[in-house]
Amino acid sequence: MLLSKKEALVNVGPYTKPSAILLRAGVEHVIWGDHCLAFAFGFRQHLKLKELDILVADKHMTKAVEALQSCSYQIRKEQKVGMFGMVQKIGVFPEIAVLDFSASNPSKPDSNSFTPRPINLIPASLVHFRMDAQEYKSRSFVELPKVSSSGGWNVSLPTLPGVLDAALTLMRLNFYKNLDLDCPHNAFENTPQFYKLLSPGACRKEALWRHGREIWMQVQSQAYGREDFAPHNALGSRPSKRKMMVANLLGIDNLRYYAGLCIDEELDEAEKLALGEQDYDSSDYSDMLSETAGVEVFGRGKTWESHFGVTAVPGAEFDWSEFDLSVGGSGSDCESEFKNAEQNPESVESSFVLWQRQRK
Repeated sequence: MLLSKKEALVNVGPYTKPSAILLRAGVEHVIWGDHCLAFAFGFRQHLKLKELDILVADKHMTKAVEALQSCSYQIRKEQKVGMFGMVQKIGVFPEIAVLDFSASNPSKPDSNSFTPRPINLIPASLVHFRMDAQEYKSRSFVELPKVSSSGGWNVSLPTLPGVLDAALTLMRLNFYKNLDLDCPHNAFENTPQFYKLLSPGACRKEALWRHGREIWMQVQSQAYGREDFAPHNALGSRPSKRKMMVANLLGIDNLRYYAGLCIDEELDEAEKLALGEQDYDSSDYSDMLSETAGVEVFGRGKTWESHFGVTAVPGAEFDWSEFDLSVGGSGSDCESEFKNAEQNPESVESSFVLWQRQRK
């Protein structure tokens, strides 16, 4: 069940104020990570929100740091370790600037009783977010109930296609094993002993892959409702209609990868329902959205499409009539293309292109 607009506003809204600081400074950015997923889309988070992730256009990183420093934030000397998406913190990311709010400084960025959270300023290129794509960004106005003295502020947010496009790129370019690419929903975290054996570069790739996977998992489990798991005797080898709408706004490689993952998932759901598995709970996906859809979640006058930022872009529609995944799965039949990926990480992207060609 999604968060209502009021829940998202009260629980997450107060911590988005740094976005207003960056907007005033002319910094291209979007709120990211768990705060974004909860506030922009209403996705419920299973871990406590502690740090605010903000994606910043690479060219504006210095400007972003300076703008926050002028509003009582101080840059942390220690390098950032780990990213949203993993319980264990692995991978060193010196390109991420971490800033803490200085409580001793009287120029507090807002007059509320909320203590600002640490901020991770992440270069957009690190997670492959396309900051130049206007359909991947939106604005929201935050006005907290019962706190009229501080007024409201604008927040820069990504759309659902925007976060999904970045997540899928991270998954494609940073997977460790073939099965991670083929069945990401079954890829659980490894043991601390396993991660100790990885090189620093491999730890970074693992953290980035799981960062993308966590976003993808939340989209799949919380953005769609019962109607989005349609019988495939009507659709053929294509994802459900809403998912096709989202896929139309993705880069072509991500579109094909996402469609394959969606079809596998939908067929799996249909198979479980047909078999009547006793321990299968179909509400895992179907009731997440349907029980709360409407004004309470989307806001007055809003639809599923406008809530998630799924808007048609003229000329961007993919010709689904020619889309055919005649082979089963989202890549298991092409594992030979990836057999050297672990030994040669730089070959992953070219191998993926070969796999896509087989699917055309």
